[in-house]
Amino acid sequence: MTLKQSILIYLTLTLLPLAAQSASSLNDGEIIPPGESIQVKVELTREEEKLLINVASKAFTWMTGTVEQARYEPIGELANYFGFAKLRNEIRDASDNPLADENFRGSSWLVVLESLNADQRQVLYDLANKQEPPFLGFLEAREDFINGLYRLKEGNPLERENLTQYIRTMGRCEAQISLLSAASYGKLSLMLTEDQKSFFADIRAGRITVSERKGRGPYAKEVERELKSLSPEKTDLMTEIASKFLSYETGTLEDALFLPSGKIGNYFGFASYRYEDRAKVSRSGAAQLMLDVLDEDQKEILRSLTQQIYPLQQCYIDSRAYLIGEAYPLKEGVSVDEKNLMENYLVGAMAEGRMGMAQAIYFDYLEQNLSENQLQELKSRRESSSKTPKGRN
Repeated sequence: MTLKQSILIYLTLTLLPLAAQSASSLNDGEIIPPGESIQVKVELTREEEKLLINVASKAFTWMTGTVEQARYEPIGELANYFGFAKLRNEIRDASDNPLADENFRGSSWLVVLESLNADQRQVLYDLANKQEPPFLGFLEAREDFINGLYRLKEGNPLERENLTQYIRTMGRCEAQISLLSAASYGKLSLMLTEDQKSFFADIRAGRITVSERKGRGPYAKEVERELKSLSPEKTDLMTEIASKFLSYETGTLEDALFLPSGKIGNYFGFASYRYEDRAKVSRSGAAQLMLDVLDEDQKEILRSLTQQIYPLQQCYIDSRAYLIGEAYPLKEGVSVDEKNLMENYLVGAMAEGRMGMAQAIYFDYLEQNLSENQLQELKSRRESSSKTPKGRN
């Protein structure tokens, strides 16, 4: 039995039943309201302590940012199931420059396209056309979901029925995008020459620097002409598609399962803080900026939240792993039960959405219980930790 077969059996027999069980129990009970949840001091496990860092960093950007910043969705975050995050980390870790990965996606997708012939590129262009409806559908539902969460800042209650519908739409769109991608990537993989495979492997191994190869590929002129006819939205989509093909082609199932810290339920503006504000601190650094301002009782609010949403996070992780494990055989031309896979993935999508709602409720409660001095201190900390001058995007 191969390692891939072992992983798929594990995903099928273990993770999916656990995810379904978690979803069932979570749907039967509600998150304890923040004012009622602090009875005794919360003791977190080591894994829950890791989640607390993500929770605190999101609380920081919730209290110091705007709904417009929360809507920001960087290229590549959607359906991040093909190992690109792992590849980008490898590029950074292999370099003496900690910013080596910063523009990797922006160069790698062009280098990939410029190395493919017309028939091969057409597979990716066709994929972009198929993906565009669910891609736009996801972004619209995500914006509606975030707008719904931020109603709390205006003193309005959450409209749970609407938020649940937005979550379902996001889940369906993301699963559809993943399956479309896996099928097209599998088709394109079979069309590659040995020289192309070696070229992509050299990129992953760091033997080729993509920023230096951009514009120098054998089909660079053709690609330049083709891209001029694309809309900005379609160009963004091609950036995602081509860069993820590189990680899919050169990586493993284990690489695809890699999940960067803080990417689950990214609805509170941390991506904007990192990419648009060009924050000088890590996620853990942002969490500390938040926690240092809070007193012990206020920290306990975030600790209680963390303990309650940890099962939701695990439910999402399990469903994500199941989707990836089932989609990867498409690389070898194996068919899957897409309807069943879609329904199973929605279990995790709903868990992710409930995490978002719970966090918004607790963040709003905590914000209302901070002093004016604390709120001003948080905003000052955000401004001093950002590289982008105030007033600029």
